[in-house]
Amino acid sequence: MPRLCRLTRKVQQDFINIERPNAFVDRTYARVAATLGQPGEYPTHLVGLAKRILHDGMQHESRFNAIKAALEPFKDNEGQYLRPMDQIGDTAAAIAYRDRIIKALEDAYTAAAGNDIGKSNEQIVGARTAMRDLLQIGEDLSKANVRIPFFDRWPKR
Repeated sequence: MPRLCRLTRKVQQDFINIERPNAFVDRTYARVAATLGQPGEYPTHLVGLAKRILHDGMQHESRFNAIKAALEPFKDNEGQYLRPMDQIGDTAAAIAYRDRIIKALEDAYTAAAGNDIGKSNEQIVGARTAMRDLLQIGEDLSKANVRIPFFDRWPKR
């Protein structure tokens, strides 16, 4: 079950470990990409999807390492950057943006699977725009020590 965690050093390392390239996973995706890349056997966009999944994991690890490095000066006092998030407040707008992001990403992957790259890209742009808006809402709420219950009311499918 997903849950919201404060970004402690341990949680940072957990994210890095999850995203770290793994020889088994790399070999598996390399085999998947090689299989999907056989001319005339599979739709051409599928090989790109397998390569994108592998590349995204490497990017995520790099970003988490950058966050860890930026927070290194606070390693002995996480309270300097971790806000107390104990209050419950009006988070309806944040939850609406979360749901909009999830729906846009679902639509993007569905379009990509149907080889409609234009629609997929359009949905990804919409998701990124909503993510920027959610970031601002999250910042405003966090200044009031209000946590967003991202996983408390998961959207129904």
